[in-house]
Amino acid sequence: SCYPTPAPTAPTAAPTHSPTATPTAQPTAMPTGGCFASNFFSIVASSTGACSLTERDTCITDGAGFYNNNARCTIRVLKTIPLEVREWGTEANHDVMTVRGVSYSSSTTPNGVTVNPGDLITWRTDGSVTNVGWTICIDPYV
Repeated sequence: SCYPTPAPTAPTAAPTHSPTATPTAQPTAMPTGGCFASNFFSIVASSTGACSLTERDTCITDGAGFYNNNARCTIRVLKTIPLEVREWGTEANHDVMTVRGVSYSSSTTPNGVTVNPGDLITWRTDGSVTNVGWTICIDPYV
């Protein structure tokens, strides 16, 4: 089943036809193309720039561009979800993500792996070669 989509928020004041010093609030835009989700991941520990949450906390990523050397990141899973790998490029056997005790690098990814509350996802890189890195999201169509 799909995760619930929150209802849009209503404006706080009625719009006016004449300009005012204080603009009226607009309703919250709804996401397109599937489901909305939040609070699926929590970053437990991270070296500077090693990982972050994106897209309303439905994705985790090492960030834009090539990842850093000697990066360390630990992410706690908050809900049972299958993972969807949207970007993946890591140095084989040296820059490794571990999910549920299985190590992933190079062409092996955690795509489709179901994680549960309390599971940890770890990311560790060595001190030499870097690559494009990774972005992993919840699968919004489960």
